[in-house]
Amino acid sequence: MKRFGLLALWSLMIVLAGCSTPQTNRQEANLRWEEARHKINYQLAKEQYDNGDSDACMKQLNKIFSSNTPYAPAYLLAAKVAILDQDYVRAYDLVGLAIDAAPESADGYHSLALLKEHEGDLDAALEAMDKAFAYDMRNPEYVIYLSELQIRNGDHDLALATLQTGEKLYPSHVGLQSAAADLYSLRGEYGSEIACLRRMLRIDPEDQGTRRRMAIALAANNQPAQAIPLLERSLKESKANDQLAVRAALADSYIRVENYPQAERELVRLCKAQPGQASWQYQLAEVQVAQGRDAQALERLAEVLQLEPEHGEAHALAGYLYFTRGELTMAEPHLRAAVDKSPQPQLAAVALVRTLNGLGRKDEAHEVWAEFGEKAALARESGVPEKMATSRPSDWQVGRGQ
Repeated sequence: MKRFGLLALWSLMIVLAGCSTPQTNRQEANLRWEEARHKINYQLAKEQYDNGDSDACMKQLNKIFSSNTPYAPAYLLAAKVAILDQDYVRAYDLVGLAIDAAPESADGYHSLALLKEHEGDLDAALEAMDKAFAYDMRNPEYVIYLSELQIRNGDHDLALATLQTGEKLYPSHVGLQSAAADLYSLRGEYGSEIACLRRMLRIDPEDQGTRRRMAIALAANNQPAQAIPLLERSLKESKANDQLAVRAALADSYIRVENYPQAERELVRLCKAQPGQASWQYQLAEVQVAQGRDAQALERLAEVLQLEPEHGEAHALAGYLYFTRGELTMAEPHLRAAVDKSPQPQLAAVALVRTLNGLGRKDEAHEVWAEFGEKAALARESGVPEKMATSRPSDWQVGRGQ
């Protein structure tokens, strides 16, 4: 009897299995068929989107939305159409539907990050992008975008670590190398920037943009001999709107090799192109000093101080020039301003002390020396070059002409 009961149970399970298997197979087949149709309609919609026909794109996507089976890529494409229409509320809703349909969709969280960034919510954008990166660490575009958000958030070390992770996976990816080069430049690590740019040039040696960046990086890394021929070539190749940065780097490189006439030529062009740029005007004054044209330099420094009255280096150099010309009354206000605003106030104070002594105001000179003189002496003893406020051609030489 017990045996009969077991046989009956097995028979019933077999019957039930036989009844459910065709139904399950039909359901699975329908799902596969529906997914295949979704893919076809999605591809057609994507082609329409790429061709700029948003209406036709949405018509194809609505065929997918009429189904009971959600399809995450369709929601994301519809969100792109909504963004084109500047309907960000609808775009946000569609991205939410995409994430609901595929909770581990890296594309969904990437789209969410883009929307959050547009809203100005950088923290939420970073949180969404962290999820996208966690779900797909092998997408170089995600690596680049995440690093950009981290840079904007002020976390340069984390951004560098993110890019280095991407570089290990894709050492020949130009976009990753370019993003890393930009970050190294931002951090002032020009040697590392140059290494990234060299890898990019190995991939595409004729890329003019990369060659231009390499030339400027070499100049910034104090390699003028290597930078100058590349900068000169880049200047010939560059469009007008790219030439200013190249000329500025070229002028700086000429100064470093003490080719002052060539430096002046480039700086004159820069100042003509952007007369309101105080830093170039100041460099031009330095170059004029280096060529012994102090009177012209003083005229140029007056222009600098009109543009930027608080320019400490300009005050220092003007005070120094007036001091060496024996025009002590003119030197004093500039030197006092330099003591307050110059990067090296101790050295400006040395000239101010001598100026005040020359004007017969020894008590004031004593007060200035009491505050700054010992520091200046200690600076000399420790090997600091005695220059006024800069390591450029207009070297600080207290007593010249006295």
